Amino acid sequence: MARVVEAIYENGTLKPLETLDLPEHQRIRITIHEPIVESPDETLEAWHQVYEGCAEDEIAQIEAIALDRSRFMRQEPCVAMELSLFDTDTLSEIMKGFDQQVQDNARRYLAVFHHFTFSIITRYEILRGLKARRATRQIARFEQRCQRSLVLPLTDDIIVQAADLYALLYQEGQLISDADILIAATALKHNLVMVTENVNHVRRIPGLSIENWRA
Repeated sequence: MARVVEAIYENGTLKPLETLDLPEHQRIRITIHEPIVESPDETLEAWHQVYEGCAEDEIAQIEAIALDRSRFMRQEPCVAMELSLFDTDTLSEIMKGFDQQVQDNARRYLAVFHHFTFSIITRYEILRGLKARRATRQIARFEQRCQRSLVLPLTDDIIVQAADLYALLYQEGQLISDADILIAATALKHNLVMVTENVNHVRRIPGLSIENWRA
């Protein structure tokens, strides 16, 4: 049975982004689909089009839903040019295209890495905002952007690391939302810098590298 699995190519090795339930020494056939290369300006323009056609108050409502983590199980300057994981707030800011510093940083990032990487949690949060507003055209554009991005799944390894982080923060009386923990665990598991505006919360997570493009 055919199965689609995303992988990252690092140091001469293909690393699957999810656990493969295969016997040892199983021979498999791999078909490589390389992403379509766009210029940084083309990529940014396409992301801007996700919100195109929405009035400012509609965008604000979509963002309010997308960034609301109170019901997610529990409440609570210069680009470093390192491969990064984009939090929901930063990706939404990129789509709005209003903040010049964020746009400049995004353009420089795309010139090096060609696409954005984000968690499937971020995909869920933005998609729920768009669907709640019945923004059909914007949903289609967002789906297209996701196809040209690297959307990292929640693997069992990430779940285990997130549970460890939850336990640590719980014991320290410093709990943050499950969404924050899961996205941070994804960044840690893949050795990615987390680009976020939610610095006050995620800085509680040990070992996590953080960038705030609006700082």
